[in-house]
Amino acid sequence: MSSRAIASFGFVCLFICAIGSWTRIPLYALYPGPLTSGSPGYNAAKMHGFAVAVGLGFLALLVYAYWRKNLAAALIFWALMILCIVVGLSRLASDLSDLH
Repeated sequence: MSSRAIASFGFVCLFICAIGSWTRIPLYALYPGPLTSGSPGYNAAKMHGFAVAVGLGFLALLVYAYWRKNLAAALIFWALMILCIVVGLSRLASDLSDLH
């Protein structure tokens, strides 16, 4: 598959992450602190700043993959995105189970 096709699909997925509320989970997944307010050590500004930095890092990786036609960069993006989705969903499930 073409690196441009993979990168173009990645741009669509990153756009979806930017516009939704639940779809932002991959951007917050690797944040090292707690995700729920009221928890000790919770800091909303740091959490949102981290998510913006992750989003910009993903965007830079996709731009590099698209312009340079670099298949490795496109595959690295997808590996990181899948990792973030899995980690984000597991953290969300853990936080939701702690609420009950």
